[in-house]
Amino acid sequence: MKLKKLLYRPEVILFVLLFLINIQFKWRREEWRNWVLSTDGRGYYAYLTAGFIYQDFTYSSNANAIEEQLGYEMSHHYILTTEDGKQFNKTFPGVAICMAPLFFIAYFLSFLLGYPLNGYSDLFLLSIQFSAILAAIGGFWFIKKLLILKNIEIRTSIITAFLGLFGTNIYFYATDLPSMGHIYSFLTISAFLYYSYKSIHVLNNRSTYLATFFLCLIFLIRPTNIIVLLLLPFLAGNKATLIHWMKEFLTKPLMIGVVFSIGLLMIGLLPFLWYIQTGSPLIWSYTGEGFYWTHPVPHKVLFSFRNGAFIYSPLALISLLGLIFTWKKNKFAALSGGIYFILNLYIISAWWTYYYGGGFGHRAMSEHFVFNIILLGILLNEFPKILNIASGYLLLPFAFLSVFQGYQMNKGILPYDYINWEIYSHLFLKSSNEYVGECGGVHDIHQFGEVIHTDYKRPQSFEYEKEIFFDENREFGADLEYILPDNDPQTNFFLEFLYTKKREDDTPFNEVYLVTEGLNELNEQVEYRTYFLYDIRSEADHEYKSLKLEIQLKKEHIHHYKFYIWNKAGRKFKIKDLEYRIHWIKP
Repeated sequence: MKLKKLLYRPEVILFVLLFLINIQFKWRREEWRNWVLSTDGRGYYAYLTAGFIYQDFTYSSNANAIEEQLGYEMSHHYILTTEDGKQFNKTFPGVAICMAPLFFIAYFLSFLLGYPLNGYSDLFLLSIQFSAILAAIGGFWFIKKLLILKNIEIRTSIITAFLGLFGTNIYFYATDLPSMGHIYSFLTISAFLYYSYKSIHVLNNRSTYLATFFLCLIFLIRPTNIIVLLLLPFLAGNKATLIHWMKEFLTKPLMIGVVFSIGLLMIGLLPFLWYIQTGSPLIWSYTGEGFYWTHPVPHKVLFSFRNGAFIYSPLALISLLGLIFTWKKNKFAALSGGIYFILNLYIISAWWTYYYGGGFGHRAMSEHFVFNIILLGILLNEFPKILNIASGYLLLPFAFLSVFQGYQMNKGILPYDYINWEIYSHLFLKSSNEYVGECGGVHDIHQFGEVIHTDYKRPQSFEYEKEIFFDENREFGADLEYILPDNDPQTNFFLEFLYTKKREDDTPFNEVYLVTEGLNELNEQVEYRTYFLYDIRSEADHEYKSLKLEIQLKKEHIHHYKFYIWNKAGRKFKIKDLEYRIHWIKP
């Protein structure tokens, strides 16, 4: 009976569901190892390997180790260099702290079993995957317990927590992108809110210390997320309770001392790490990136088909109805919750790349869906008992849609980086293999800074309205050579390639590229990239369509670029109105 009771626990059911999704998303693929540590995740994890295995905070050793273990070269963009040549990790160490328990277990088991102790063998990669799954389960547990503390019926709390995980993109970052920080922010924000609620309403010392611990961990994962402090009035419920709690805290010198000590020890880790890497305890680690404080784009963060939070997690939008019910009963709580939502949205939408890179849905908003899940619980709890359970089931299609679209992205049907309405509608609910890789193109946002100059160039010997016909007899064309100016080393370069295209046959339009080839002063190749010359393979079928590619150009060791179209597969198409726009960006 005890075993049966354990198996029916919601946390066990959640583990099984995430495990099954993980099998589908990851372990069925032969190259699953290549997808565990992705993009920024390599930087987060590097603190563990650099500190405890290689004792090398230049990160060269772990960069070599992962490439040797996985057998291919990869980007290590998290490793930056100061002006005096010192290498440092631009990411923050909080994720590494969360991964550490299973990392050490993996190290111990690898030692016992004779596996490589390089930090990147299968046991270590599995430790990363299961760390993310356990973080999701931990966040689920804290949300469930917090909802129950707020007098929301137990069954409603459980249904709400399940809907919150699978009706938004949270589950995706526990399965498909386990090394990213978002699932750990979800865990720590959930834990902070739970212990803060207990600290405020129960005046419990232990809860206060744990709330402090998780707040510091929130900061060490993503410093801007400490804006969750604005939810303390929401948790208190009224001004009198909040003031009473603050007064009680200020009358306890021992508690103040312990809280201060926890904060000093944990937050002090960050300047310590910066110091041993760069010699300076205070740096802006995201060099070349920043905020456009006067030009936020909240509408894009919420409603753009390029990772819009409410587009890919519509349940989060529905949950905001909970604020209306909160307002009717408690204007103080509703107002403080609304202020938090608006200010957090402002900060997120002011970041230079509002969509925060590739991923499913809006990555930076995902961890803040904890607030939306609480609102969803309040909303469902407003209905009579039978109706609130029925309403929970009526919301299940949103969870199914979220999981299905995550599957589409994992399979390569939904593009990882760029989606617009045309692409979204074209691929909606598509699952067959014929749609894998259906969309291509590249649509970078220009580097952080201001456009100070633009060169408008056209291919040599090209008339603007004149058509260029490509077929099996024409492999290359539309070439342009562009010399990068060297008058300001801080200036970055961004390419817009505008063109109008018409397909002349019904053959799938693939293996046609724009090539960007960077060369040094000796005309030796330094950089070589190819980009699909389409957004959707079936577009421009016997009719002209205007399109463009947007590309951040690298400049290190590059004297000049060669741009040209490569018709590798010999497709038949016409192209005209070509223009290369090279923008100069000053940080």
